[in-house]
Amino acid sequence: MTRRTLDADRAAEIAGVLRELSSPWAGEPVVPPVGDDVLDEISRGVDTLVDELTALRQTAERRVTADAPCAKIDELTGVPNRSLLIERLRDVLAEAETGGQPPSVLLLDLDGFKEINDGLGHSAGDAVLVTVASRLLACSRPTDTVARLGGDEFAVILPATDAAGAVTVAERIVEQLAVPIRVGWRTVWTGGSVGVCTAERGQRADQILRYADTAMYAAKSNGSGRVRQFVPEMNAAARQRLRTAAEIAAALVEGHLRVRYRPEVDLADRRSTGLEAVVEWVHPRRGLLPAARFLDVAEDGGHIVEIGRWVRRSAFTRYAALPDGPAHLLVHVSPVELRTADLAEGILRELDAAGVEPARLVLVVPDTALAHQHSLAELTRLREHGIGVQLDRFGAGDIPLAALRQHPVDAVRLDAASVAAAVADERDARYLSALVVLAGAADLRVTAAGVDGAEHAQLLRDIGCSVGQGSWCGANTVDPPTPAPAGVGPAHRSVLRPVRAAG
Repeated sequence: MTRRTLDADRAAEIAGVLRELSSPWAGEPVVPPVGDDVLDEISRGVDTLVDELTALRQTAERRVTADAPCAKIDELTGVPNRSLLIERLRDVLAEAETGGQPPSVLLLDLDGFKEINDGLGHSAGDAVLVTVASRLLACSRPTDTVARLGGDEFAVILPATDAAGAVTVAERIVEQLAVPIRVGWRTVWTGGSVGVCTAERGQRADQILRYADTAMYAAKSNGSGRVRQFVPEMNAAARQRLRTAAEIAAALVEGHLRVRYRPEVDLADRRSTGLEAVVEWVHPRRGLLPAARFLDVAEDGGHIVEIGRWVRRSAFTRYAALPDGPAHLLVHVSPVELRTADLAEGILRELDAAGVEPARLVLVVPDTALAHQHSLAELTRLREHGIGVQLDRFGAGDIPLAALRQHPVDAVRLDAASVAAAVADERDARYLSALVVLAGAADLRVTAAGVDGAEHAQLLRDIGCSVGQGSWCGANTVDPPTPAPAGVGPAHRSVLRPVRAAG
């Protein structure tokens, strides 16, 4: 290859791209060995990225009508912004009032976009947004309107489209969003859930957008890559979630939360091997609520980080006070917590304050926590300090076993529903046995949830799982409800992100 010297401006441009696209958790940007051949290759990669972004933006701009004022076009993606979207929605609604078929509206935002933007830089985030806009245009008709509402939120107006047609388009969009996006020499994954609202005559534009937004959050509550069509019952559910979110904030301050400790035991002799800490809510009117009844609302409402911190501090203090405690303490960490800044530093400080050795702690995480680079970086750092990582509900999620070998995971826990099914059906038992064998081949420690009877324990021992947790394993203990630490008062709660509701 012909050797050439890059001028100072071009070298500075490449260095800037490298800084923005390098992983912040890897320390300093990883720059290839200096050499003209290598720099030539990087230069071509930068040129290709710029050309791709330009082409995508030009495609979007061609879909915008010539008479649309520039102030109503999103500068980054070239598609209409919120203002122009509302204008066009009002126009198609007016047409429907004169006898035309009402439109449908789709609303979506991206999963994991903040991690891409924070972890790889704003250039990478911009590239993702431009690509998403292009994919939305490819999924729509020339008469449709694709708009960026702000941040990573997009909407699509489908004139004269019934509910079935709108859902078909939404499902096509979900498929396209799941396709990896190439950003320079990196590949990133995102996705999204879509809310669908089919208008009725007499409805206003802002009302339809609220309904689509409510449907989108209903879709997201069921996981990534979902489509939900708005139904009136969603308004009542959204208002209940708002009330629950407010009550969670009060519960933190007033001391209505408590920690339950569930023993993990050796299934051969019931010898204690671990202690699992889970939060529950002593609600003044609804009674005792397990974590599954309110933690999803806490995540949406912005309370999960404070709840997680409070649970850890309570559990670490309790574990440190045990004279002959079990080998390790298991504490759950949500995907939202893992995406926050400095989680690893915070956990290490909390362990030190309580006098608990890091090697005694095992963090229990769902498979969705392994989908984001920042989360993986935090878990990797914690493992470097001796903290274990256990994947929850193994066999019930979507992550393949091969991927686990590349992630910071030490152990897996079989799902309680899978254990119950294996006791009842021989085929399910063979499936569970295969999971245990595969996990063992990957050097992963295997435990099980849902050990609620001697038959569960016997089956698990037979297939090679020797450790479990459930009602058969021993009595639970609870800490009395206590208020959250200072700093979670009304002033703090006022800045928490609200749960959206239409109405």
